[in-house]
Amino acid sequence: MPAKKGSKAAGPVWVEAPDVTATDGSTQRGLCTVPLEGLLHLLENRTAEAEDAKGRKGIAHVVRSVRISASTKTDCVHAEIAFQLQVMDLAQPPLHLLPSSVVVTSAVAKSTPDWQDLDEASFGEVGGFVTATQSGVHVYRPQNTGNHSVSINALIPYATKNKSSWTLQSLPPASDTSIKFTVTGRDDVQVIIDPCLEVVRDTEAEPSGNTIVEAFASPTSTISCRWTQQELEAEAVAQKPVSMTVDNNHLMTVGEGLLTTETEVVYDIRNGSVSSIEIAIDANLRVLHVDGPQLRRWDVTSVEGVVADVDDGIRPAPHNNILKIVLEAPVEGHYALTIRGELSLKSTSCQFDVPVFKHVQECVTREKGSMGFEARTNVELEQAAAPLGCVPIDIEELAGSTRSRASNPLLLAYKYLYPKYTLKLQVQKHGDVDVLIATVDSAHCIATKTEQGRIIYNLTMKIRNTQKQYVRIDVPNNCDIWSTVLSGQAVKPARDEDTGAIMVPLEKHSGGDSAAFVVELVWVQDVQQTAEGLGQAKPGDAGDDAGAGPQDGGMGKNGTVKFAFPKIDLPVNIFLASVFVPDGFRYGEFEGDLKEVTRFSESPPTRNARGAVPRVPQVKYHTERRARNFNRAASLESFESLDEEDAVCQMVSQVPQAQVVTNMMLDTNPTYAFGEAAQSSVLKSKKKGIMPVQVNMVTAGSSFKFERLLVVDQELRVEVEYEKKTQRARRKLHSGWCCWSS
Repeated sequence: MPAKKGSKAAGPVWVEAPDVTATDGSTQRGLCTVPLEGLLHLLENRTAEAEDAKGRKGIAHVVRSVRISASTKTDCVHAEIAFQLQVMDLAQPPLHLLPSSVVVTSAVAKSTPDWQDLDEASFGEVGGFVTATQSGVHVYRPQNTGNHSVSINALIPYATKNKSSWTLQSLPPASDTSIKFTVTGRDDVQVIIDPCLEVVRDTEAEPSGNTIVEAFASPTSTISCRWTQQELEAEAVAQKPVSMTVDNNHLMTVGEGLLTTETEVVYDIRNGSVSSIEIAIDANLRVLHVDGPQLRRWDVTSVEGVVADVDDGIRPAPHNNILKIVLEAPVEGHYALTIRGELSLKSTSCQFDVPVFKHVQECVTREKGSMGFEARTNVELEQAAAPLGCVPIDIEELAGSTRSRASNPLLLAYKYLYPKYTLKLQVQKHGDVDVLIATVDSAHCIATKTEQGRIIYNLTMKIRNTQKQYVRIDVPNNCDIWSTVLSGQAVKPARDEDTGAIMVPLEKHSGGDSAAFVVELVWVQDVQQTAEGLGQAKPGDAGDDAGAGPQDGGMGKNGTVKFAFPKIDLPVNIFLASVFVPDGFRYGEFEGDLKEVTRFSESPPTRNARGAVPRVPQVKYHTERRARNFNRAASLESFESLDEEDAVCQMVSQVPQAQVVTNMMLDTNPTYAFGEAAQSSVLKSKKKGIMPVQVNMVTAGSSFKFERLLVVDQELRVEVEYEKKTQRARRKLHSGWCCWSS
């Protein structure tokens, strides 16, 4: 079809085809004759239409313009909103036009299928319908493609109680957005429309007593309009001036050479609203941050001279700074904001003047406040001179918000009824004192002695730590470290090159009431006995009853067993020790640095829930014995020898549940896991610099308990003399069985 003259090309370009020959009528099939030139023109037009449809594929609609014409009424804003758009795809979701807060009174939608026709006068077809969704949003549902014109009459509610602003949201963005707004009944107001860069007042078109402005906005989905407060009722009512009361709650923190301020300002605005706030502050106070609802921006300007006071002619000191806070929209009623700043002090020990905050707006009718002071470091704070304009108060009289914001104990508190006060304070910095950064609440060391002369130790400590990286445990150099565990997880130990102590990493917990955690260390030590008569047979004794001899350090017929508990580089509140010695011997009284007890005064520390818990089996405790009383008889239980590999597997286990070994494992069987062959097997599995396995403690034999309070950097020892029980065999031939008696 031919294009209209003077119209802009908005769709495919149609080419006029020559006349098509009519049906000749001589055939029954209704065929027509088309010249080749005409067929080529038809194919060209079809190709242009397909390319145009391909370019519009995926785009449901395009909004060309949004024009808003609004005016104020008594209860709401009346608006006429016109949308011009192009609809390309009817299968897409409907177009959102207006939010649910707007009331639509009428809507008219027209359309034309001609893409080139942009004249609304030619729009004759019904283009679609304006409906509301379940969420209340007004949408447009088109019925056909083409150019559409949608006109809506709507009622927009006021955004503030004083009826001085309105807002439109959920608008479809358009490159051509214009607003014409009329303030009815006032001709002396200033209108601000966001996000318009310029608002022009139409003084020629506006009738007497009204204000008409026009503005153009960039593509946006939200338009807000506000103007100065006015009375829109028919009869003017006497209006009281705006009044604002201010309550300042200052929290001031004194550090090393720095005073930080955090001020919570609470406003009560009556008889109107305010859109900006101005506060006079000391020139040497640096404002860091201002926070509050509907805050647009804030800045600090330097004022040369003085700022006039509104009440009694008193003026703040010259060279003050003005903190100006601009809000997004006028506020009324209750409003609060927070101001943070800092003031540099001359030194860590000096005198300083407390900064003053004073509002300089004429609408401020009353301003009072309170001040709370806390010390962040070890400084002492006191008055340097008698305060003027403020009085000291109890800490409990401060506002609850001030006390809750303080992270340290509050030292001083003041209040004032007018922001014209003088308060000079003295800050004195004191020297630091060394404090405890790590401690051992309790430590429990389990030591199991074998007849072959080796001792396996298990040290479990409950530690609190804030700064220390390692705990150093001073164990003998001839020890083999088997396992190190931190909070139930195996960790890699280290060795101090200077002292040779074993270093186990620690957790760090901040705060005074830091959480406790458990550290565990397992090691094995070879002990050479220095017992009297060790390895020497007494007259009348069989040679088989002699001790193992000093060559391997085993227990002989008699001697002394010594236990050396490691030195820890942390103070230990209570040190507990459990000693297990082999059965088949008589033991005297223990001597050394620990006190022997029948039961511990508190529960020993154990691994946490993530690891196995070292368990001390219930064994008979020797309550009745005398020193060097070796005449008592005791029976020796028979046992079956254990295989060497089985014994080693029971000693070194990664199973989280603790394994309990019977007394027979620590008897005189030379194939026990601490034998030379077993030790060689264990040593072959040791590597440096890798994560160790978790070794569960082996306990067997007779048990003795010891404890000591407050151990500080000290190695503890206990020792006891022993004598092996003798055995005499006799055979009863007449009964056919034999027994052992002692």
